[in-house]
This record gives sequence, C-alpha cells and structure tokens, in this order.
Amino acid sequence: MKTITFRPLRRVKKLNKIVVSSYSLWYRITTADYNKFNLIIDEEYKTFPSDEFVYDHKGELLFWFTINPADIPVYTYSPLLDFNKIRAEHRWLGTLYTKGQHVNYLGPGLDAYGTPTFSHFTQERVSDPYYNLNEIEPLTVATVRHWFGWFLLNLNNSYLQKK
Repeated sequence: MKTITFRPLRRVKKLNKIVVSSYSLWYRITTADYNKFNLIIDEEYKTFPSDEFVYDHKGELLFWFTINPADIPVYTYSPLLDFNKIRAEHRWLGTLYTKGQHVNYLGPGLDAYGTPTFSHFTQERVSDPYYNLNEIEPLTVATVRHWFGWFLLNLNNSYLQKK
C-alpha cells in the first residue's frame, strides 16, 4: 500500500514566512485516493498562529476566497437538472455522479476533484477582473486549516496517521 507524508504548511526560515504546499503535492493525495493508501500528516501546521498570513514558495502573499467549503452545494447528477441555471446561481458547486460515486467540482480555486489550488492565487492573479475582490482575502493559517479539514473529509481511501 502506498504511503504519503504530507505537510500542508511549513515555516521557511530563509523567508521567515509560512508557506503552503504546492498544488501538485495536494493533487498527489487526490490521485492516491483512487486506491487505499496511508496518509501521514505532519502536524506542525497546528502550531502556527491562526491569523498569520500564508505565502507561496517565492515568499509572495497568497489570497483565497471567503467561501466556507461546507457551503458548496453538491447536486446529484440527473439529465433533468438544468445545470446552466444552477451555475448561474452558484459560483461554486459539486456534481455527484452516482455511477462512480465521485463529486466533480466547479469553482475558482478548486480543480474538478476538489483539490484546493492555494499556491496559484497571488496578487497578480486575483487582480484579474474575473475575480470579485469582495470575496477574496489574504490567505491565513486558519483558512488553510479549515480547507484542509474539508479536503481530508472528502478522501475515501486514506488511512490517516500522525507523524
């Protein structure tokens, strides 16, 4: 059985900043979840102050959306649903496909599997007119912890362990 050790946040001494793991590391867990696997979580992230800002590997401040992931509606797929209407009402949503028992997500900051893309949302990226600045704030440790919990709850085949 595959084993992955994961550290969602770490303090980089050279930058003296807290850095979030790259999208590719988060996605590695998502793809490992296709089969049973051991997930060892380095709990250093729990020691960081909740209100401290989070940066990318270059030391650039990151931003994230103010939505609570638990508030993302998930619709069970049916050809009778009007997904154009649903998308017009919800910026974030999930579609549960019962045949494969998986949810396909749609919304900024998430890939189709619900993997957060924290490391992508720099100041330059969120300045794009596509993003509503009223729903974005600087990324904090508390926000990453919250989304990490939601991310873990969506795993189906992991055996969690502490490091």
